[in-house]
Amino acid sequence: MKSGWAILLLVFTYEGWLYLAVVLDLFSRRVVGWAMAANQDEWLRRRCLVGVQELGYSFILIEDRNI
Repeated sequence: MKSGWAILLLVFTYEGWLYLAVVLDLFSRRVVGWAMAANQDEWLRRRCLVGVQELGYSFILIEDRNI
């Protein structure tokens, strides 16, 4: 089974703050899925993770809350 690492980040851009959800392959450390949105909601996570699950990945979700 393929293992992935999911991370959710808050990124400042010229358009303002955006949320970036990224899934990395734990073996190759390559990005296998990502999504970006203006707000953090279930839609952002699903958009990123559904495609990755179709590739056969299991994942760990880590949220960076800038603490």
